[in-house]
Amino acid sequence: MPSTHMHVRLVALCLPALCLPAIVSLLGGCGHDETTPNTDATSTAGDGGYGQGGSGHGGSGHGGMTAAAGGTHQGGTGAGGQGVGGASTGGHGAGGHTTFEGTPLDHYTAGSFSEVSQIGTNLSGNTYNPTTDSHFLILNNNREIHELDSGLSHLRTIDLGGINSWDLEDIVYLGEGPGGSEYAVVSEPGRMWLGVIPNDGSTMLSLGGFQEIQFAPPPSTSNKGAEGVAYDPATRRMWACSERSPMIVYEFTRPTDTADTSYLDSLVVTQPFDAQAALSGHITDISSCMFDARTGRLLILSEQSSRVLDVDLSGNVHGELALAGAPQFEGLTLDDVGNLVITSEPNRIGVYSFMPE
Repeated sequence: MPSTHMHVRLVALCLPALCLPAIVSLLGGCGHDETTPNTDATSTAGDGGYGQGGSGHGGSGHGGMTAAAGGTHQGGTGAGGQGVGGASTGGHGAGGHTTFEGTPLDHYTAGSFSEVSQIGTNLSGNTYNPTTDSHFLILNNNREIHELDSGLSHLRTIDLGGINSWDLEDIVYLGEGPGGSEYAVVSEPGRMWLGVIPNDGSTMLSLGGFQEIQFAPPPSTSNKGAEGVAYDPATRRMWACSERSPMIVYEFTRPTDTADTSYLDSLVVTQPFDAQAALSGHITDISSCMFDARTGRLLILSEQSSRVLDVDLSGNVHGELALAGAPQFEGLTLDDVGNLVITSEPNRIGVYSFMPE
């Protein structure tokens, strides 16, 4: 198993007038390892507090002041908030990584699942876009993306073309780019495509012009390859999760250019921990994953075990959430207030409400 590499920076400030409690408060959220934050405005815009990155790393050095429950704070001059100096709002600690008593998964209550009538079958992964305040759902084998509004009503169907792969498994919001919002789409054979989906209501999209990243070899057996994709916009780290036999979590840094790349060439791909060994006592497969900016950890979804795990990048499990109400859980994301939005085959979507104390 490749070793985990941590790059930690400490910044000493000489502030004689600052009392110890204030120093402790300012250093909140610095416990997570960090790499040099991205300063490209097209990719640092995150999910504004909750979701895939969003509020960045908060605390000292990243500028996202931690907000109390229901509060609003302006991000500083770092990767916190939505881009440099953006605002982070709402919820429980929406400005940066928040210390929970245990895990955020202890603070969810189950809701009901409903059918998306415009989808027949094969609903797979999903992601939330804070800019449009809407959800994007991807279909396996149908090569379609469906956009739903914040109330989960259907807005449009986007037909995909330009690639040979039909086995598209997950989608993640990356930030804002020229002409629309940036996403990554992952397929089972160890590939993903990064590019812009216009926010103009268009219903046709070619992935042929997207950046193609090959992060792993195709699985030797079908239905055992890549299932999930996650992203931290503050550090540009990406993760892809392989389903089973064995379960694998891959990690690499998002390239700064848009050229196609592969692990066979210059792309450095690691496994931050042995997922099979670390998770097999809790789940038997991985159907999706996402980065939780509240903790700096991954949320990992299991279809076979019907649960969500809160897992750090050393493979330690911090909490579990048992799921019910749908037959086959395939995707998960967090909305702007921290609700857990989960998709299931054939065509169902449901919300677990976040109820912080």
